[in-house]
Amino acid sequence: MTGGAARAVALSPDGAHLYVSAAQGVALYARQAGSGALTFVGLQPMTDGIAGLSVAADGASAYGFDFGRNLVAVFRRDPSSGALALIEQQR
Repeated sequence: MTGGAARAVALSPDGAHLYVSAAQGVALYARQAGSGALTFVGLQPMTDGIAGLSVAADGASAYGFDFGRNLVAVFRRDPSSGALALIEQQR
């Protein structure tokens, strides 16, 4: 991930994807089960970065937040690719 420091990390329930939140958005990494090695897949850009991130137990969605700025973001998650799609963002 380029530019900006990581703020939080979250692992998908199946352990296949790692998410890293930062000022510019959420980076997605594929994770190899045996070694744990990470491969950068892409970035879900956001105009308002998030400080924390959580993936739902069923793996179908993820939630971003920044309590200091009263920000909550809801993402739809593709369980096979790990891709996130921003559904809504509220302040």
